[in-house]
Amino acid sequence: MKHLPVVTTIAAAAILAAAFSAHAADMAEGQDVAAHEWDVSAGIAATTDYVSDGISQTDTNPAVQGYIEATFGMFYAGVWASNVDFQDEADAEVDYSAGLRHEFDKLSVDFGILYYAYYQRPAASYDAVEIQLKTSYVLTDQLTLNANAGYLPAWADVTDDFWNIDAGIEWAFHEKWTASANVGASLLGVSGGDYVWWNAGVSWSPFEHVTLDVRYWDTDIADTDCGIADTCDARVVATLSVDFSLKDLMHSDSDPVVAKY
Repeated sequence: MKHLPVVTTIAAAAILAAAFSAHAADMAEGQDVAAHEWDVSAGIAATTDYVSDGISQTDTNPAVQGYIEATFGMFYAGVWASNVDFQDEADAEVDYSAGLRHEFDKLSVDFGILYYAYYQRPAASYDAVEIQLKTSYVLTDQLTLNANAGYLPAWADVTDDFWNIDAGIEWAFHEKWTASANVGASLLGVSGGDYVWWNAGVSWSPFEHVTLDVRYWDTDIADTDCGIADTCDARVVATLSVDFSLKDLMHSDSDPVVAKY
């Protein structure tokens, strides 16, 4: 597979963002070609540690991540990328996704397929396919529940199917502040392969499109069962992200940005 560094994907998202900003006003004045049906969103993030299901994917080091996603009605397709470090040649993870996403009043459902590609990887491929179902339900204006499940068929040197399940709650206790917590399980089906992970944290959005998330992660994996030392231990992760969409840029107000606390 041709090498595609994570920086290339992130740079592409940044270039598209600049193009969106430059042409948003002109497009808003043009013909309305089913504007409510389609959109393009993108974002970039810097994090102190790329943690997935409680395990560091960067050997406890920082990561830079980016994504771009196109939607048409309930259909979507996107690409997400991050640097990784498994103490081998693999240096980038690029996830390709496509699926259906729809809201039924207070219930949101997302059914998608993801392909995880790892570049500069060693001979044993890490690449995998996951079928995901994500749901969320709005209890009140402040409380939202979510539950997700993912299925990965056997791949590479893993001879058993792999399941990921998790559930969580979000509490929007202030206009710009949200607290959330999740607990999940990764079920590999082999001796010593199953484990439980959890996280809890708070997110702050001082400006539109900008979010700072601080989160505590941990797992029940013993040190002797962790593939790379320290990557399964408890940690606090801070992530600063910027997210936007073409529709947001087309309909943004001209008022100055003011931080809200």
